[in-house]
Amino acid sequence: MTVLLSDDRITQLPAIESGEPLVDLFTRDIATPDRQFVRETVADRLAIADAFLPAGIRLQVVEGLRPIEGQQKIYDGYRAELERLHPGISDHDVTCWPAGSSHRSRSRRTSPGQRST
Repeated sequence: MTVLLSDDRITQLPAIESGEPLVDLFTRDIATPDRQFVRETVADRLAIADAFLPAGIRLQVVEGLRPIEGQQKIYDGYRAELERLHPGISDHDVTCWPAGSSHRSRSRRTSPGQRST
């Protein structure tokens, strides 16, 4: 069974900061299209998994923790695309695209950046 990150069973779990350092995967020789940051133990596990792959096959990580500015840029681009494709679309409809979906449904695709307090 697939459970989406937007599922209530997931969103109701409290986020607990572990304090574990973030590591740039570049420092672990993991292939990435750009800089990707993950927790140190995740980076260690990815490096081990990569080392055990057959010759000529490598892991490539395309998503990690992105800075808040990067997340905001993705969201702003998504929003601009909807506004271009649907002139006059309301703020509410942009937030709940596709029409009639909930914010939670849309948020599984992209969410505005949110700074922790």
